[in-house]
Amino acid sequence: MDKTVQTRYLFVSRPISLTSSALEVTNDLDAAIESLVLPDTAIATLSPSQVENMKTNVVIANENLATAGNAIKGTAQALHAIKEDVKNKNWVALTESDALEMTGRAARDLVAAYESWLATADIPESALAKVKPRTLFKIGKAEPGKRIQAINMIKKDAGFTEGDLNKIIGNTRRPIRKQIESLRVQAELKAKKTKDKDKVTAYLNLLIENLNLKAKVEELEEHLSKAKKAGYSLITMTKSKKNPD
Repeated sequence: MDKTVQTRYLFVSRPISLTSSALEVTNDLDAAIESLVLPDTAIATLSPSQVENMKTNVVIANENLATAGNAIKGTAQALHAIKEDVKNKNWVALTESDALEMTGRAARDLVAAYESWLATADIPESALAKVKPRTLFKIGKAEPGKRIQAINMIKKDAGFTEGDLNKIIGNTRRPIRKQIESLRVQAELKAKKTKDKDKVTAYLNLLIENLNLKAKVEELEEHLSKAKKAGYSLITMTKSKKNPD
């Protein structure tokens, strides 16, 4: 069986059997694939079979999204098949086009989640449908123990948000990074209230201060280099004794 045909039967969410209704579903699927127009940037340099495979899986991904409860895992699986078959530039171009019935970020997040943990997870579709792709992506970034904890919470089918995940993994920002973020926000607010003339003056002062700091850094690096050559430890700054011959 042709690879494209195999893909078509592997990922479609609706069961196929030798009945008139099944044939109708297959015909509808073929018609949707035939009528789908992909952006040139997504199919550039692809072979005819790759284009056909991409079109097939785009239709299947969209079909899965449209099913009751959203077949999230089936969607992720179909999108992953596309990503594996083409170059990254084609994949990104597809996600940024209107061919998929989701945002580019959501598509990429779903595939990343599928690659890191979703492919092997046993979670009911009804529970997955209540979790946003961004949250699924971030679960894949969590350490194994906390990831399992998040998955178990999703299985309860009560909904699972990014806030719920943050409670599990804790605040990953270090205190110094939180301080820097706070200072950045304060600086932005102050900049909005500052007149253009004052902004120019402040910018020039920052340039001068930056040059002064660079000069101090170079001076310190020179002192450290000399201390190292003289046999001083950079950690304790105490002179080390040479081993006797």
